[in-house]
Amino acid sequence: MKKYWFYIESYVYISQKKDKVLLYNTLDGKLLEFNDKETLKIITRLKKSSNHQIINLIESEIKQPKIKKFISILKQHYMGDLYDSSLTKMKPIQLLPYLKIHNDVKFLLKNENELIGNHILENLYEITIYLANTCDTECDICNDGYKQFICCNKRFNNSDIDLNELWHTFYQLKNQPVNINIIGNIKSINDILDRYNPNDFSFMSFSWYTHVLNIPDNFELIKRFNNLNVSVIISNPSDEKCVDKLKFILKNDFKLKFYFIIQSDDSLNQANDLIHKLNISDYVFQPFYNGSNYDFFMSNVFNSKKDIQNHKVSFKDILINEKININYFGRLIITNTGDIFTSFYNKKIGSIKDDIKSVILKELKENTNWRTLRRDYIPCKSCTYNLLCPPISNIEKALKKNNLCTIL
Repeated sequence: MKKYWFYIESYVYISQKKDKVLLYNTLDGKLLEFNDKETLKIITRLKKSSNHQIINLIESEIKQPKIKKFISILKQHYMGDLYDSSLTKMKPIQLLPYLKIHNDVKFLLKNENELIGNHILENLYEITIYLANTCDTECDICNDGYKQFICCNKRFNNSDIDLNELWHTFYQLKNQPVNINIIGNIKSINDILDRYNPNDFSFMSFSWYTHVLNIPDNFELIKRFNNLNVSVIISNPSDEKCVDKLKFILKNDFKLKFYFIIQSDDSLNQANDLIHKLNISDYVFQPFYNGSNYDFFMSNVFNSKKDIQNHKVSFKDILINEKININYFGRLIITNTGDIFTSFYNKKIGSIKDDIKSVILKELKENTNWRTLRRDYIPCKSCTYNLLCPPISNIEKALKKNNLCTIL
């Protein structure tokens, strides 16, 4: 009986869940789904780690209608093929993608000495710091916006952060490439800049987040922020005060990034009109769940199969989604009260008075948030698309729904 080598290309991601299988071409985004028993048996063999997506098929298997059609579809989309095994004496070699994360968490947890050394700081990429929460602006996003994205708020008490403790944290990280997001008023930012020496923190980058209405009328006050990336939050693009302040800001030669908070189709249209009218080039749309705009999220935020196919996912992205949550991993939040969180939807994991290494160690050991993976949560864990979708974020936690999609 004639034999063939049958293979699925190494750039094709295979996801199998019970009676369903998904093949995803990471080069062009093509999706193929199968659920017949004959194909599932072939896929099970291909997925065996020792086979590297290459198996032997005999002629009688290839002639089975389901298998024949399966192979034909793969060939049509350049996702697999077969050839006569007599052409080679040995099984072909195929190297499959594998992601090695620097200082992998599982390895570090088994090697305590490595974990408590300086290497642990390499797991930290970003810190968001609330310096103070004094603000006269009454925004409709104030109560919950900060939980879902980087945003000012007035929910904490009125105390200012302990700058001595904060600077102690900075010096623990002075040789690390960490991005520092700062949220506070003009006074608190100036207090930071009075102590700031770029030579001491050459590896760090600093960003200031502020509401558009909190930009001072005296623009000279923020011209000293040349060492900061300034991000301006716009919660209501139709508000005349916001529009006037935007016009004022844009007249000045200062590089800013604008964050438009979107709650509805109307606010999206208003933001687009304003962007066009004022010729704003550097901006981001940030959806905000306010408790009553679920339909807007269904229409504009939830993923569909078509969305996934239109937005190509690399094999690297898939492998990262299998190990860590990039929305959370390496990120900490420090409030003006000194408490440290990984997300405001999770319990605090430490205090600014703690050694920063001990805080990171606690998160790595207890996994409160950094490794929140779709494959571990219902209903995503049973879905063949779970590693193709964006990782779980604060939006899911706000909606109390893990699958922001129309697939399940």
